[in-house]
Amino acid sequence: MKSGLAQIKKHLGLLTLMGLLSACSAEKNQITVSTKTAFSNENTENTLLNSKPNQPIKHRNLGVIKISSQTQAKLGIESHTLNFRTLPILLKLKGQIEPDFGKQVDISSRILGRVVKIFVHPGDYVKPGQLLAIIDSHEISEMEAELIEAKSHLIIASAQKERENQIYKEQLLRPKSLIEAKSRLSEAQSQLELADSEFSRQESLYEEKISSQRSYSTAKAAYEQAKNNCETAKLNFQREEQLYNNQALLKKDYQLAEAAHEQALRHLDTLRQRLIFHGMSPENVAAVIEKNQISGNLQITAPIAGIITDSDIAIGELVHNPDTIFRIVDLSKVIAKADLPEKDLSLVTVGSLVQVVVPSYPQRTFQGTISFISETISKETHTVAIRAQLNNEDHALKANMSAHILLEGEERTIFACPKSAVFLQGDYHCVLVDNNSDIVIREIIPGAETREYIEVSDGLSPDEKVVIKGIKELLTLKF
Repeated sequence: MKSGLAQIKKHLGLLTLMGLLSACSAEKNQITVSTKTAFSNENTENTLLNSKPNQPIKHRNLGVIKISSQTQAKLGIESHTLNFRTLPILLKLKGQIEPDFGKQVDISSRILGRVVKIFVHPGDYVKPGQLLAIIDSHEISEMEAELIEAKSHLIIASAQKERENQIYKEQLLRPKSLIEAKSRLSEAQSQLELADSEFSRQESLYEEKISSQRSYSTAKAAYEQAKNNCETAKLNFQREEQLYNNQALLKKDYQLAEAAHEQALRHLDTLRQRLIFHGMSPENVAAVIEKNQISGNLQITAPIAGIITDSDIAIGELVHNPDTIFRIVDLSKVIAKADLPEKDLSLVTVGSLVQVVVPSYPQRTFQGTISFISETISKETHTVAIRAQLNNEDHALKANMSAHILLEGEERTIFACPKSAVFLQGDYHCVLVDNNSDIVIREIIPGAETREYIEVSDGLSPDEKVVIKGIKELLTLKF
């Protein structure tokens, strides 16, 4: 039995020894990777000293750069002594970059038609009103034909209105015209009486062979002329009298003509607005009215300035609402949206300045302004939606890019290291510790952040100095 226990202990000891060897091998391999991550050029003349396998993370040195003080001065190396600081901690909210409100537009055709021309492609920058494509539409042709017909009806209605207007204006002057007609009738009757008397006298003298044939004929002609003038004056007087007695009828005719004109005008304007609603420009509608020509073409134009990001359209393709044929995005200004915990709502107001960082540019910080705070708290997450507006003139930020909004929270005392001293080597956060002629590359464990500092949870000690200027020169320097 003792022999069996001895064999078991021997077996367990062997397993323990194998485990320790495996752990040491794994740690050695990990440190080797760290050293290679820090400097990929194994032939560099910088002296790199690997950390010991049993060294804790608090002082994991990934390498050492041997450099004289004179060379440091030439490179402009500056260092900062570490210490504890009481600073407002940054609250980091996970969010996303989106186009600003109203700066992303999906364009479609409101009417069925076939694509005949395309003028832009994805990636093109367009201005407001720029022509994107032309669509041939049978419905547009029909509306243009109705528009031209409505114009003709309007012309006729305008002429009728003008005629009735003239008659009505004349009717307003009827009392004067009636008096003048009556006066002309009286004058004509007097002239007729004189001519009749002279004709009777000349007729008697002619029969008695006293007057000549010529005098008789002249008197007869004067009588006939006076008689005709009297009849004309009488008819004119009767007409003026009748028109004067029918004032209400004339006014009604004018009002009907005016109503018909207004109806024709509204019909024309309705057709004009329909064409504009379906996408035709006011200038093209005016050209159809002026030239009486049917084109059937619908011009698709850009409503805003921006970049064409999508173009789902081809020549000969049949398109109709709600098919999106173009998407225009203006990213000169963007928003970073995030959800703020309810307890931190007091940290922000509309107009507050914030910082935004994105994984694509880890060394760059974007300045933003809170432009929107929702009035509603989410029941499920107890968060409130916020938006920060950012200038993006260089278009570095893209739509749907991941982002973090940084807000200043409560103050806390931390072991602070300047952010300018921290850099990434592979997956590790590192700093350069200044030990005079030895510049040590050391991995650190970062913690909370402030605007200018980052908390060091492990890897550095108070009063150590870290390089804050010239890091790139030191890492790329070759002797």
